[in-house]
Amino acid sequence: MWFLLFGNKVYYDHLGYIINKCPECGQSAPFYVEQERKKLTIFFLPTFRYSSKQSMTCTGCRQRFDVAKDLKPQIAEKLMTKDEVTSVIQQRRRDELAGMPRCPGCQAQVTADMAYCPGCGRKLTGEA
Repeated sequence: MWFLLFGNKVYYDHLGYIINKCPECGQSAPFYVEQERKKLTIFFLPTFRYSSKQSMTCTGCRQRFDVAKDLKPQIAEKLMTKDEVTSVIQQRRRDELAGMPRCPGCQAQVTADMAYCPGCGRKLTGEA
């Protein structure tokens, strides 16, 4: 008598971090980006992948968001290591203490004489 044991196994791969504005809490915060892969198993051996999705988790409010397939290349371009994220956050804090203005859209550093943000192209109307 033969018994086949089928099942699945889920793998999570940490891809990196991005800094973005959270749609849930509204903070500009680091997001933890990970890839979830599901594989079919036969006798506890993974055979083939049948599902794959990417998600981002806000480190501020812990809300998790699935990444649409068309946004994956844009996310991949912005990925940073933990050390890079820490460095960016520390630089922002130093800039805030020094009174450096930032774009309200993308938080890029701007000067008072700029009409448009160099990061996102948003028109700056003295609000930075």
